[in-house]
Amino acid sequence: MYYLFPRSTTGADFVIGASELDTRALADRLSNSVKFDTQLSFELIGGTVKKEIQIVGTPFRIEQFELTDQTFDQYRFARRRKVSPGGMEVWIFTVEYVSLQKLICSRLRDLDDLKWTGACP
Repeated sequence: MYYLFPRSTTGADFVIGASELDTRALADRLSNSVKFDTQLSFELIGGTVKKEIQIVGTPFRIEQFELTDQTFDQYRFARRRKVSPGGMEVWIFTVEYVSLQKLICSRLRDLDDLKWTGACP
């Protein structure tokens, strides 16, 4: 959304660079407003472990992807940049790595995003 256009979404994705994220401590800090999925899932396309958090009372989900030791993952994480949309600092991947990830996934909505930018016919 940062590079293209704002749109409604029911989720957010985060790549976690820490080797061990203490989800129990995070759950305790966030109280009862979130529900942690206790089942880890394996992301087939990226080959990474994914954890999900559901915001209670909403359809909104947060997906946490563990940073892998794959070259692509390491490069895109090392080359991320800090931006301040709405005055809040966050780290995001460069537009090149976002585009490459969309091509790798090749979901219809990802390909539509790339068509919008002219990066995909």
